[in-house]
Amino acid sequence: MTGTASRLIGLTSHDFCPSRPLVTDWGAYLAEFHGDRPGITETLLGRSVGPGDVEPYHWLTRLVEAVGEGLVVDLACGSGPAADQFSRWVGLDISSAELGTARAAGRGPLIAASATAVPLAAGSASVVLAMMSLMVVDDPPAVLAEAARLLPPGGRLAVLLPAQWPLNAWDIARYGLLLAALGQRVTPFPHRDVSMRLTDLLDHAGFDVTTDDQARFGFPMADRSDSDLLVDALYLPGVADRRIGWAKAVAARWGHAPMGLALRRVVAVRRLDTDQ
Repeated sequence: MTGTASRLIGLTSHDFCPSRPLVTDWGAYLAEFHGDRPGITETLLGRSVGPGDVEPYHWLTRLVEAVGEGLVVDLACGSGPAADQFSRWVGLDISSAELGTARAAGRGPLIAASATAVPLAAGSASVVLAMMSLMVVDDPPAVLAEAARLLPPGGRLAVLLPAQWPLNAWDIARYGLLLAALGQRVTPFPHRDVSMRLTDLLDHAGFDVTTDDQARFGFPMADRSDSDLLVDALYLPGVADRRIGWAKAVAARWGHAPMGLALRRVVAVRRLDTDQ
């Protein structure tokens, strides 16, 4: 895969510089983004189809269903797309708009809390989920440390992240066109390199990786509303509205071929010896 597609959606590459915020106040931007469009990530990914004709959330959670009969804690849960897949699920997020969307869908219980300060007892969860969040939270190592606190030895952490591959040539070409329209080299996730560092971060937090793979999911591009959704779901702080409009116009010309989204799933087991 070329660097074009990975740069557009903020994915990791070995030539990326160290993790650092690329906007002055990323927290304020995130609050505004999810306040204006709660549930947009679930809308995008929930309509995307990958291996076995499943959407990305189930692609991840089916790996931990067998150990998910205890409490499942969903960190930075957004609109709570995994809630219906477990009998005992609790979601946490700092966005009142996202929690409101989850609540309107009948999902719960829900807690307004940071992923680094979960008001639950140590060892109370059998599974912790971190889906599409580690690249945008303030402190990824602190989130992983909190996950380790919540899990007993043998508990599972399941992570979903953007990936660099697999994408096809048409996907890469279309990402290149979006880059040009947006006038961007990268989408400024505050922690663009977290995927590249994830194995080491997990080891330091006291986890052993048991599953680590990647897959392409196809997002259907049936009409203009789909191309608009694809662009609106990108984090684009500081990008002028006219450029976002250009990107939507470019995407609207692509016809009906699904747009490829490359995602990575990682499952890790919590070790007994977490003091590293």
